[in-house]
Amino acid sequence: MVKFIVGEKGTGKSKKLVALANQTAKTTEGNLVFIDDNKVPALTLHHSIRLVVTSSYNITNHMEFLGFLCGILSQNSDIVEIYVDGLTNIVGNIDEQDLINFANKLQTASKENNVNFIITINKARSAFPPEIDSMLYTD
Repeated sequence: MVKFIVGEKGTGKSKKLVALANQTAKTTEGNLVFIDDNKVPALTLHHSIRLVVTSSYNITNHMEFLGFLCGILSQNSDIVEIYVDGLTNIVGNIDEQDLINFANKLQTASKENNVNFIITINKARSAFPPEIDSMLYTD
């Protein structure tokens, strides 16, 4: 499963993502990974969740980030969910077609590795292409 939590900056996406991760940490036996471009969530994440800070890895676009995610998955087959806070903070701007391709590749990785991806993006819901509609998170 791939889900995007979307909305303008300051609409509570990060808090929602942390809450989802912490809630899952209480009930899952698998490993959880939380990826962010800074260490801010470190104090609010459940102790069992692995925090990965991308600013140390010089990721510059969505394809590099996809490789980064696959590298994480290749090192631990017990990962059940990966949370990504602020996709465009990590990869820079991503155009519509690249987002569709990225989402489709994540969907494939999700199925092949039995892992869920939950990702926040600072963009209004109306700005997403119809191909992504089924992947947009709803409460």
